[in-house]
This record gives sequence, structure tokens and C-alpha cells, in this order.
Amino acid sequence: MVKADPARDDPDFGRIRAVLERAVQHACPPDLAGQAEDIVQHAIVRLVARVRDADGSLDFGSSYLWKVAHHAVIDELRRRRVRPEPTSPSPDAVAGSDDPEVALTGQRITAGIDDCMQGISPDRRAALGLYLQGMSVPEIARARRWNRKRAENQVYRGLADLRKCLLSKGLRP
Repeated sequence: MVKADPARDDPDFGRIRAVLERAVQHACPPDLAGQAEDIVQHAIVRLVARVRDADGSLDFGSSYLWKVAHHAVIDELRRRRVRPEPTSPSPDAVAGSDDPEVALTGQRITAGIDDCMQGISPDRRAALGLYLQGMSVPEIARARRWNRKRAENQVYRGLADLRKCLLSKGLRP
């Protein structure tokens, strides 16, 4: 038997949800727009779990809801930074040229990078992947919970390993 959610039965739930949806849409960067509904759900869970009046009804000010939505978006951005993501450009990005020779060269380089990344130690591969996605060394240190020197060493040794591997495949970085 499934219990009814008392929050959904509250007459203010629709208003709260609508405010959260607007706030999340406003705070979401374009690359998170597809996950806006999930972020709204996280915000609702956070609200229901933490803030209830003594009588059990939901009563939130609009500014508080915007603040909760903003923090839910920030939390999702932080989760995305820690998650491993693809380390090389998509074939569509590389094949963006109308020149077939340029597109083929781009695909060969992408395949070479993918192959070389698999041969790099896990810590160096993680640091290098984040670096190639545009993160700075201090950001990598925070994301991986390393000190700055370790992050710097992993990135630059990873770059050296990648360069050496690409050269051995006849590809110039």
C-alpha cells in the first residue's frame, strides 16, 4: 500500500512548485536545462524534509523558495564537476569541417587521444580529463580533494604521457 504524500495534498504545494520551477529555470545554465525537473524535485525534497510548521502545513516565502532553488542548481553543478565525463570531443565536433581530409584527421586524433587516455594511470587520467575539459589546476584540486601540488603534478605528468603516446602513434599534439 502506497502512502499519500501530505505535502502534495497541501493547497500551497502547486504554488510552491511553480515558484521553484521558475527559480530553477532562471538559475540554470543552458547545459543543465534538461535536468531542471530533477533539480526542482531535489529542491522539493529538501523543503519537505527540513521546513514544516508546527501544524504540518507548508508555509514558505517566495524569496526563501528562490534561495532553495538556487542552492539546488549549485549542488547539481558541483555534482557534475565531480562526475567523470567524456575526455575527448564528440565526433560531430571534430567533423565540423566541410573538408573531408580535415575531418578524417580530426577523427584520427580523437581516436588516438581516446586510446592514449586508456593507457594513463587512473589519477593522471582523471586530472587530465578535467584539465582538457577546461578546469584549472586549483579547480581540479578541489574537485578531486587533492592538494594543489598533487593536482598540478597529475595534470602535467598526464600531459607528458599523452604527448609521448600520441607521438608514438605518429600524431602531433
